Amino acid sequence: METGQNAWSFLQKYQERGHDSMPAAVVIGADPITFAVGTSKMARLGEDELEIAGGLRGRPVELVRCETSGVRVPALAEIVVEGEISARETEEEGPYGEVYGYMGLKKPSNFFMDVKAITYRDKPMMINAFAGITKLTMSLPQIVANNLNYRDQIPNLEEYYRPIETLGVAVLSIDKQHAGDGMAAGQIIADKDLFAKLIIVVDKDVDVRNKTQIFQAIGTRWQPHPASSLIEKTKGFPLDPSAPTRWETSKMIVDATRQLPAEGGPANAPPISRELLEELSPETFELVDKNWNEYWQRGSEP
Repeated sequence: METGQNAWSFLQKYQERGHDSMPAAVVIGADPITFAVGTSKMARLGEDELEIAGGLRGRPVELVRCETSGVRVPALAEIVVEGEISARETEEEGPYGEVYGYMGLKKPSNFFMDVKAITYRDKPMMINAFAGITKLTMSLPQIVANNLNYRDQIPNLEEYYRPIETLGVAVLSIDKQHAGDGMAAGQIIADKDLFAKLIIVVDKDVDVRNKTQIFQAIGTRWQPHPASSLIEKTKGFPLDPSAPTRWETSKMIVDATRQLPAEGGPANAPPISRELLEELSPETFELVDKNWNEYWQRGSEP
């Protein structure tokens, strides 16, 4: 079974061929690159994610056949759960904990796997994706894909970021050239990104991973009117616990870029103090960095 293909489509093929079940395997604890590729959308339908992982690693992913079927799995996986997925029967599913940190909804019907064997390494090690330690491993492939996809639609896009610890919030920086650029970029994200319901647009000098800079931009460059847009009803992420109707949400765009006079901004916007300091006294930053440890030692002396 090629890992890039959809299990549902495979089940349909097995049904059409008269089979009652489909062999499958759940791999727990693969190497970091294989794990990261598995969380991305690099593979298109029919492509093998294991081949992509091998290309990124610079060598093939070592594979072995399962004990109970011909399904191939990474040879160095920590745990492999083998079984068969019924192509005819379903059962109730859940509820289980979801990515938002809330209990999800029970599904009345879903496919299930009849476990046939479990193989494992001595003292297996697994990554807990919800402990905060796998942030980049889990999200980096999607971040890269988002930046590539949205840059085609937002030519002045600098960087797009969706913090994993603040699901539903998206931040993008743009090289603003004209009035309306910020709101236009935010509207594209609101339309394209299912997860994002609060879209914050900032200038290119703001680090989209630095919450201090983001909140400073909101506090000093944003006016709720007219630099906001509320979308009352649109398609949303189905697991959002705040949504009264699954697959529906409202969204808000916050244009925290410097507002030009044509957008209702001040005619004479004041410069940022740090920018003035960098321009007039650039040696200050190098001096502080050079003597930083000494400053701390002096401060700790009685």
